[in-house]
Formats: sequence, C-alpha cells, structure tokens
Amino acid sequence: HGVRIMDNFINKHEGEGILLRGGAHHNLIKHNIISRNGGDGIRVQGQNTLYNRITDNSITRNLGLGIRLDGGNGMISAPVITNMSHRRGAITGTVEAPDGSIVEVFADPDGEGEKLIGVSVVQGGGFLVRGEIPSGYEASAVVIHPDGNTSEFGPAWATPKRASVVYTY
Repeated sequence: HGVRIMDNFINKHEGEGILLRGGAHHNLIKHNIISRNGGDGIRVQGQNTLYNRITDNSITRNLGLGIRLDGGNGMISAPVITNMSHRRGAITGTVEAPDGSIVEVFADPDGEGEKLIGVSVVQGGGFLVRGEIPSGYEASAVVIHPDGNTSEFGPAWATPKRASVVYTY
C-alpha cells in the first residue's frame, strides 16, 4: 500500500499490464507507458481496492480496456465529453465528481489514452480543456477524485477525418 509505479514501460503482458486487488490502496500510477497487453492496461479489482491515483500515463492498444474498474476505486463514474470545438480548441464535458476533482483528456486511435492533451479542474459538474485532437484519433477522459480514486476512460468522442478535395475539370 502506498506503492508508486512510475516511469515504466509495461508492454505485451499476457494479461493485465497492472493489476491492483486485495484491498490495495493509496497507490500512485504515473508517467508509465502501458500498451499492447493481452488484458486490460490497468485493472482495479475489488470493493476494498480504493484511492488508487492513475495519472499522466500513456495507455494504448491493450486488448481489454485501458483502465477497468472491476469493483475498485469506488466505481467512480467516468467523464463524458459533450463537445469539441476545432476552431477554439476547446473540449468540454460533464462529470459526476465534486469540484476540485481533476479531469485528464487524452487522444488515442482506440478510445484509450495514448497522448495527454490537457487537464482541467472540475467546476459545477463540468470541465474545459484547451487542446487539439489529431485527425483519426478519438478523445477520451478520466476523472481523479480528490481522494485519489480514478475512473475508467469515458466514452470516446471521434474526431472527423479531414476530407480531401479533388478538383476535376
């Protein structure tokens, strides 16, 4: 308990990249690259497995979910992106979390979290991040409660693919 998993490359495990269970609590998972695992990137399992902060990681291309709460982290609800304005570079959404919680917005080809785009403090059940999602990527987000519980990635918001213009004469 109170373990820090930081600055690692966790790749191509047969199952989960990281598995927290058995009442594991107050752990920090930060600055890791967690990819191409045969299960979930990170699984937080069991109702007594709480207060595990998952922040600023690159989580991508796992066979299962990027982050799966299997009864853990209080099953905190994930944020929902509700709008992306390309002209303003604004990504907004809603979340069932108290003011002061942190939302991290990511870009990923498959709705996980390959690239951290920006961070926002929750106010009034909403969030706003300034940043651009690359063409062909989807935006997704996690919320980190002040007590450390971190959510799964919320539903992915697909960016439109840039259209090619062909002129014929």
